[in-house]
Amino acid sequence: MMIILQAALIFIGLSTLYWLLYKFLPWRDSFVEPIARRVRIWVYLLIPLCTLNWVGAKLAHAPLAALSVKVWLSWLPHTGILALLVIIAVETLLVIIFDYVYGVRRRMEVPPVIQAFVRGLIYLLAGLLVLFSLFNIKIVAGVLTGAAVLLLGLGLLMQ
Repeated sequence: MMIILQAALIFIGLSTLYWLLYKFLPWRDSFVEPIARRVRIWVYLLIPLCTLNWVGAKLAHAPLAALSVKVWLSWLPHTGILALLVIIAVETLLVIIFDYVYGVRRRMEVPPVIQAFVRGLIYLLAGLLVLFSLFNIKIVAGVLTGAAVLLLGLGLLMQ
């Protein structure tokens, strides 16, 4: 019962911090506002995952009666937090490249097809990196072949 109350307090505290962060900080700058708009939902999804991570850490010291819950809570929050942090980093990078460097500084509009292709390529590379690091996968030839096909598609797209 105590773990549930503590988890609820952590969730409410992180939700309040999120609300204060997005309500009272000035996000009107041409550099910061697109980043805040694009990353907002992913930052919000970190709140329940951080709470689940905390609950999983507390249940690791619980008796064996909660073993099935402990196994589920041992990998899900860590993987989810890692995935959300990768998504936040990729979206921030894409906003900096497409909205700020090309949109504000160079006053050029990047076509949506190029944006979608670059976004997909970066997510694919980030996903492969996460899979290789989490599951210790060592398939180099297949990755190189896939990268060559993607680069061929990018070359054809840019012509």
